[in-house]
Amino acid sequence: MVPCIKYPNCSKCPPKLSRDKKGKDYTCKACGAKRMTLWEVPTEKLKAPDVTVQDFKNVLKHAFSSVSPEELEQYTEWTKQFGQEGA
Repeated sequence: MVPCIKYPNCSKCPPKLSRDKKGKDYTCKACGAKRMTLWEVPTEKLKAPDVTVQDFKNVLKHAFSSVSPEELEQYTEWTKQFGQEGA
């Protein structure tokens, strides 16, 4: 079992409504997806999703540098003067 990349999995997945009776089965008859909480997933079937190159590309779209070009220059100069170990 892996988390859904897209929610819902298909256009026929049943939505969870506040007026639904407790214990209703939300298994999709079209794609087979079953709605459950993390705690309901059997331990032996719980799998972390694989990290892909696309995941990194998505993050880079919103990432920004936390180090300014001036700070990088200071580091470069320090490294030239003292070496990487600082001695």
